[in-house]
Amino acid sequence: MTTERVVLTMVAAGLAAVMFTGLSLAAGTSWPVALMAGLGAGGSVFACTVHLLSGSDQDRR
Repeated sequence: MTTERVVLTMVAAGLAAVMFTGLSLAAGTSWPVALMAGLGAGGSVFACTVHLLSGSDQDRR
């Protein structure tokens, strides 16, 4: 079963990727550059969210 933390992480990363890609396209960049920038932003949010959520697990033990 999927936990709430997994859903939160995936939604946050997806939203960051979509928003950054859209903003890059609105600024006039080409679509490959905007897609790479959006994926970078989504990956960064994913990594930070996983790190923050795993740190809160260790505090509870």
